Amino acid sequence: ELYNEALRLAGDGELKLASERLSVLLALSPDDADALLLLAKVRVASQQWEAALTALDDAANAGADVPDELRRAVSE
Repeated sequence: ELYNEALRLAGDGELKLASERLSVLLALSPDDADALLLLAKVRVASQQWEAALTALDDAANAGADVPDELRRAVSE
C-alpha cells in the first residue's frame, strides 16, 4: 500500500510526500527493489542527482532492472 501511495503521489508531482512514503517503506523492507527504483525516479525528478545515483545503485543491487536511459540521465 505504501508503494502504491508513493507511486500515486509521484505521479501527481508530490515528490516530497512520495519520498517520505518510500522512506517508511524502505525502513520496513530495505531491499525492496521496486521501491528503490521509484525512489531513484523521484530523486531524478527532484534533480537530486547524487541521491538518485545512490538509489539506482541500491535498486540494481536489490535486483531491479534499471533502465539504461535513466542511469545515463543521472550520470550526465
